[in-house]
Amino acid sequence: MRAALLVVLMTLIAISGVSAQSNPLFWSIQDEQAFSTRHMLNGPNGLSIVLPGRSLVALAEAKRKIGDQYGLQPLLVITNQPGINAFATEINGKSIVAVNVDTILAIRDDADMWAALMGHEFGHVYHNHVANHQARASIIGLAAQVLDAYQQRHGRNRTELINFGAQLVDNTFTRDQEREADASSIEFMTRAGYNPDGAIRLQQLLISNYGSAGALAFLQSHPSGEERIQNLQAKITATSRSAFSDSSISVVEFRRYIAICGGEAKEAGVENSKVFATQFACLKKQNPEIAKRFALCANDLASGKRLNPDSMSSCVSNGDTGTNQFGYAPWVAYCGLDARNEGGSDATIVFNFNKCIWTNASPTALQGYLCEAEAAQLRVPAENRATALRNCSRETVELKARFDRSIWELACKRKGTTTSTIRTEQENLERECLAAGPAKVNSVLGANKGAISPPQLLAEVRDAWSKLSVPASITPNECDQLATTVAIGDIKAHPVGFIDSIAAEPICMTSAKNPKDNGRAMVSLAAIYLQQGRYAEAAEWANKAKAKNALNAGTVLAVLYINGFGGYAIDYSKAHALLLSEAKRGSADAICDLASHIREGRGIEAQPEISFELLKLAADRGDAPAMAALANLYSSGKGVPLDKAEAMRLLRIAAPNFPQSNLSLIAALRNSPNVDKDELRQVQTRALEVAKRYADMGSQYAKMMLATIYANGLGVPVDRGRAIDIYKELASRDSVSALMALGFAHLNGAGVPQDKDQAIGYFKRAAAHGNKDAEIQIARAQAR
Repeated sequence: MRAALLVVLMTLIAISGVSAQSNPLFWSIQDEQAFSTRHMLNGPNGLSIVLPGRSLVALAEAKRKIGDQYGLQPLLVITNQPGINAFATEINGKSIVAVNVDTILAIRDDADMWAALMGHEFGHVYHNHVANHQARASIIGLAAQVLDAYQQRHGRNRTELINFGAQLVDNTFTRDQEREADASSIEFMTRAGYNPDGAIRLQQLLISNYGSAGALAFLQSHPSGEERIQNLQAKITATSRSAFSDSSISVVEFRRYIAICGGEAKEAGVENSKVFATQFACLKKQNPEIAKRFALCANDLASGKRLNPDSMSSCVSNGDTGTNQFGYAPWVAYCGLDARNEGGSDATIVFNFNKCIWTNASPTALQGYLCEAEAAQLRVPAENRATALRNCSRETVELKARFDRSIWELACKRKGTTTSTIRTEQENLERECLAAGPAKVNSVLGANKGAISPPQLLAEVRDAWSKLSVPASITPNECDQLATTVAIGDIKAHPVGFIDSIAAEPICMTSAKNPKDNGRAMVSLAAIYLQQGRYAEAAEWANKAKAKNALNAGTVLAVLYINGFGGYAIDYSKAHALLLSEAKRGSADAICDLASHIREGRGIEAQPEISFELLKLAADRGDAPAMAALANLYSSGKGVPLDKAEAMRLLRIAAPNFPQSNLSLIAALRNSPNVDKDELRQVQTRALEVAKRYADMGSQYAKMMLATIYANGLGVPVDRGRAIDIYKELASRDSVSALMALGFAHLNGAGVPQDKDQAIGYFKRAAAHGNKDAEIQIARAQAR
């Protein structure tokens, strides 16, 4: 093959001062030379050439890697001679490869094409074709001139510039020599880790510019382009690719690419928070293996506070991307980055992330999932979660004994729903996963559980709702407008916790004392006192309303029975009977509470799928709290297939009418790979405003919401001290949520000193009010 390829217009080259033909020059490239994004080769008399840094890195690395396979490491020379040309030769034990500028502009940063070119040219040297050719003297003379100049300046870390007057010779080879060089190229570029299809693209590029038998001598007298492609394809088919065997990365290669990617990010004005992701995307475009090691090493080194340029280069070049070197946490960082870089819908990104985890880190993936589920259940603060995950996933333990059934259920559900898109496969994966964990314990919290089973309860509610008649027309009064817990005409129901109690209490008190149709006002008063933690007063007015058969009076009483508030002993049987009665009369609030108890197994067997069906009844009729609860099931995949998109849709509908659901919406938005930052800011602002407003009115629900906002920095700076103060205030009124929050705070040392005994004390107080999770946390804490 005459070492000439393609003629292209020099549109990306800046040459000034003197023409290339009148003043032929060449630049020698040092073995460890790095390149800027637009690399300038300076010459005499103001002459300069600007070439893409990416192209030079791809060329230099192909020369190095292919040279290693052939046992050659020639001096790389770039010449400004016109046209596309390249040749390699050897003299006195030293070799040289020369490439014309036009060749660089034609092939650009296609690493596989460069490997094909280097492989072919080195093949002629390797098989001693040049020594057998009549033009040997001319080639040797040119090579000697270049090598002499190189030797005079050897060791200097700069681009060498030398005038040389000789023209590159037309160097033709026989058909057999061309075929032999082609065959060697395929073999050696495959060994070096390149895709041999680059050789096909090289020929196709050549044909597109010259035709099958164009002006170049080798095209006129040697195998045609089509024939060469057929021969190359046959050789590729016969060559074992074995995933492109050599995936080694040198320090020089990494430093060259990271210099280019860093330069491009800087030139593009990428903000600091996005530089790492931008560099990763840039590296992946050029070499996916470098990008993978870059992400893995950065996470691993940063966790040990060992991240610096030298340690990074060493890790990337020596790294084994198996789980022997990297634990679960670095793979989470890499897979998350890679999935986001690939893009797509939220569901696609989540699926690709989990597929990446199980493909690359399968030995530690299950333990990692279990650790993540445990961290979520223990409410480990966000800033401590990475450390907790890293430490937990590196524990050498028997997983079946280390994690309880509830943790396994979360982890196995995640494995099933995120590693397959087929329902039957998801269920099989989940079952197989659970089979390796601890046995299921069918326990029900509370000795006085109701006699009715969840399926019976669902059947009764469905039957009753199918027969519900349109309620008689009611003329709403002022109390209804401010505090009704049931929708009346155009007036929407007010969720307990977010009633304007300051305005409503005196008005509803007046209505409640009016003998005419005062049952609704009594329920409203009971709801107001319930949200303020005034349980005795809530019980008083709820009982009065129940005597008048007012809807939702039993729902308020059930809250007192289920939690042991207002002097009532915990009685699940009574609570469920009250809720069932109210649900059958059309109370969406009662349905939501029943669904919650069935989901958690509070006084009744836990059956999340029944919980889902109940919530669906209320949500289909537009009940915002039911929509929010349904969204949480979709988000967790508990009792229903995981569907984060549906969860997001429901939360967006519910949030304006059910303030507490704003917290779930914030969590969903923050966890979304394609988060809309403007929407997130708007929801966080709305959540803070509504929480402050109703907290100032004494609402315990709103105060708990406000504490959550401060504890997690949802639109405000994290302020755990302020959150702890609110939790303590609420705990003094036996708020179960606040007691659990304080237990987790002491367990994790979040805003308070870490103290297991204090944590257990708070969990015990919560358990005394019927909280099932509190009992689980007590057992976990005591087992630590």
